[in-house]
Amino acid sequence: MAYCQWKWLALAVCLAVCWNGSVGSNQFRVGGPRGWFEPTGNETETYNQWAERNRFQVNDNLYFKYNPDEDSVLLVTNESYYSCNTSNPIASYSDGNTVIKLRRPGPFFFISGAPGHCANGQKLITVVLSPYIHVVSPSPSQASNGDSNTAGTSFSSTYNLVSAITIALLSLVMAF
Repeated sequence: MAYCQWKWLALAVCLAVCWNGSVGSNQFRVGGPRGWFEPTGNETETYNQWAERNRFQVNDNLYFKYNPDEDSVLLVTNESYYSCNTSNPIASYSDGNTVIKLRRPGPFFFISGAPGHCANGQKLITVVLSPYIHVVSPSPSQASNGDSNTAGTSFSSTYNLVSAITIALLSLVMAF
């Protein structure tokens, strides 16, 4: 009887480990409850301060809520962000309920497409964290010599190895 309980415990642990790696994404409402709007100067925080309070991961979503008759969202380059240039966006959204999936790590630059809004502070930089954790960093001498053997281990590769070993062990336990 105790042996059977151990089998189920092992199965539960395996499922918990595997499920943890496949948990879905988060959705962030840009600007909180008020949404995406032209700042008036009375706000308690800027869009970038809001973004700094959050941790964005690959496959998370940004939700922009705004009045489509008065505003839009533009995904732009770094240069267009700082100059508030709306003429050549990477992508443009104007439906009032825009959801943008963050599909890669790194910075994303957003500005309002409405005239003058970006200059008044309606702009946002989000930085999406890398899914990899570098365990070991090369020393300055190794980096200058081009030695990349100590560049680090990715979390997802390690996680996949642990999952595979756990599943293999569970299969052995369940077989007996």
